[in-house]
Amino acid sequence: MRRNGPIGLMALLAGMMLFGAVAGAAGNVAPTRVTAKVRPLHTAGPPYTFTTSGKIVRPSVTICPKGTTNPAYCEQVPAGTCSGTVRITIEMGIDLLLADAGTTLHTSKVRLRSNCTYSSTTKLRKGQFTAGLPVGRHEIGRYARLTFVVRYLGNSVLSAENGPNRTVIAQVISG
Repeated sequence: MRRNGPIGLMALLAGMMLFGAVAGAAGNVAPTRVTAKVRPLHTAGPPYTFTTSGKIVRPSVTICPKGTTNPAYCEQVPAGTCSGTVRITIEMGIDLLLADAGTTLHTSKVRLRSNCTYSSTTKLRKGQFTAGLPVGRHEIGRYARLTFVVRYLGNSVLSAENGPNRTVIAQVISG
């Protein structure tokens, strides 16, 4: 029985590393950038409808197994990396006047389109912007801040990445 020499062992290890790079590269490359835009930035009252949109900027890099710089064992980031899900969380700012102050109002998940963009329209209930305490005349027209937290949850190639937080203003109505 013939044993493999050092060259056969090196070829076996290289093949294992290559297979590990393909199977284990899941989520190892971070997106270049995650963008977010929320419209409208200011709303004077119901309906409280906001549209969040943005894109994931794909990196133009090669994936190599750890410790390898030989291009024969590396591969380009595949074109099909424009997939995955974006989570959008809407949080109410701290305000003693509002019943829902300091809470998460809404969470949604949106699929990424094939061109790496996403868009989601959210309609919030009027009751979430109604004052929990009696509103004095000087407090009518007071505004609440809403923070939109965007996070790309990743896919088999790209890792999860936070997007920028965006703040919008909504008018409080008396209950």
